[in-house]
Amino acid sequence: MMEKRGQAAMEFLMTYGWAILAAVIAIGVLAYFGVFSPGRFMTETCVLSPPLACEDDTLASDTNGVVFLIRNGAGEQINITGINVSNCGVGSGSLLGCAVSGSCMIDAGETNTFGTINVTCDDIASGQQFRGNIDVYYTLGSGTRVLSSTGNIVRKQAVA
Repeated sequence: MMEKRGQAAMEFLMTYGWAILAAVIAIGVLAYFGVFSPGRFMTETCVLSPPLACEDDTLASDTNGVVFLIRNGAGEQINITGINVSNCGVGSGSLLGCAVSGSCMIDAGETNTFGTINVTCDDIASGQQFRGNIDVYYTLGSGTRVLSSTGNIVRKQAVA
């Protein structure tokens, strides 16, 4: 009689042992394929405080840095005098003045028409997520008082 109870207990433990082993293998396979990676579920954003706005085409590029399309929501023309982006490498990336010929003037209600604004970064890796803070410095019209607009950028995957 004692042997029958021992056999029943052993069968019970073996059944549960195989079930637990199968669950551990399934969890391991899901983790290997990145199902539990929180980066998959983050939303991509580029936000600047008013009166400026980031356009949807703003991106993080592993070869150039962070490329911006900025919309002017102020009631008058603005002149961008500088942009800083954190988490851009050693000392973070910055653009002082405009990298294009002429000025960085953006008319009221318009997106910059002089092309994309490229802030060079040192260590953005292709395929990796990028998260940084943005500081844009500008003057209104032909004024000399420098104002700022802050925000952040989050990209799931930097592109080459």
